[in-house]
Amino acid sequence: MEHIPYEQRFNRREDFRVKYELNDIAIKNGLATIKQGIRCNFWYECNTHEPPYQKKENSFRGQFMIFPEFEDNSRKVIENAPIPLVGTAKMWIAMDYMIPYHKGRIHLGTKGYFLSANHILATCNVIEIVNLGTKS
Repeated sequence: MEHIPYEQRFNRREDFRVKYELNDIAIKNGLATIKQGIRCNFWYECNTHEPPYQKKENSFRGQFMIFPEFEDNSRKVIENAPIPLVGTAKMWIAMDYMIPYHKGRIHLGTKGYFLSANHILATCNVIEIVNLGTKS
């Protein structure tokens, strides 16, 4: 299935950007599983949140649904190339009602992870605030 850029899907710019590094689990499972459009989830490094696998309706205990969109060295969305082990990604908050929550937590230097189920696929650091700073 072809990846449709999130800028087209969401009709806006990304919320923030991160520098990421895939870890051993992602590498051992084969990079074929790490493709553009993967719906892995961003999770904060701090331990002040409920674990993402304790999903509850109408609460902040579920997954945050912040998806990465991997970039090349020119900051263009990677379309038909392998995802590098280290690189940058645009980050998209999929649920608008969560924006105020994240706006108060995401800053330059915020550390986090890309999760798939309960597996950490990558570590990351916020390197740029883009659209998140302009939303209410």
